[in-house]
Amino acid sequence: MVETMLDFSLGPHGRFLSNLYNEHQLIIHTFVIGIVIGNLVFKRFKKRKAPLNDNEQSSVNEVRSL
Repeated sequence: MVETMLDFSLGPHGRFLSNLYNEHQLIIHTFVIGIVIGNLVFKRFKKRKAPLNDNEQSSVNEVRSL
């Protein structure tokens, strides 16, 4: 069904894209998953290294003083 929609909307280019995707699914999926994992890891490290604002810093100091 998706193939017929691509054929209708994109014409001959849809058939080409469909064949290209079917032949290279593993490579395309690996690339996409790698980008997603890279973004998740980068955001996690960026969040850890972000400096604390004044409100968060004061609550950290309060906890340490207890």
